[in-house]
Amino acid sequence: MVSERKAQRYQQELFAAKDEALRMLVRLKHMLDAKVNEGETMSLNQQKRIEELEAQLGEAEDIVRDLRAELREAQDELEKLTKNPVRCSGEQKSEHDVAACEKLPNGNAISNFGSVASSQLDTQTDLVTVSDIKSSTNVGIKCSC
Repeated sequence: MVSERKAQRYQQELFAAKDEALRMLVRLKHMLDAKVNEGETMSLNQQKRIEELEAQLGEAEDIVRDLRAELREAQDELEKLTKNPVRCSGEQKSEHDVAACEKLPNGNAISNFGSVASSQLDTQTDLVTVSDIKSSTNVGIKCSC
């Protein structure tokens, strides 16, 4: 009879240990599922962020490409103008080459292309950019270019 009670007690302890182990495994599974769901959510959020950043990068690359094209055009125009400086005169060369001039107080003239041609008596013509004029403190004109 004592051995039967011991056997029964061991059997109850065994069932209790199995139940406890099963509860721990279920808790562990829930924890792992929660971590997996959290990781998937984080991964989806990161993927969305990557796609947004890639879209922004594409837009930025388009802007850079457009700005480089504009810069090339401006450099080509500048090169063309420096090879053939526009002289301020009343004649019209083409619709893009109109030289509308304003006389400066020192006898120079400013064209609509943003250059100042000196009308000194020497044989060379000095060209000054509009930024030089705007940064100069002794020239008091307002450029409409």
